[in-house]
Amino acid sequence: KMGEVVVANFNTRLDIPAERVLEAAKTEDMADVLVIGRTKNGELYMAASTGSGPEILWLIECAKVYILDPNRE
Repeated sequence: KMGEVVVANFNTRLDIPAERVLEAAKTEDMADVLVIGRTKNGELYMAASTGSGPEILWLIECAKVYILDPNRE
């Protein structure tokens, strides 16, 4: 499918357009979301659906663990 984003079980250097990633996330049954990115001007962009700092940090740490070891369950 054109809009489908598949989470790879390996590290990759292939870029996916931001719009495609955001559109694919809309099709999931998300409880909370955290968007971290860089604007075209190079500035940090971050938005979260939760106002809880600890919850945001937990999401970041979970993503970090996955990036460092994608085979971990």
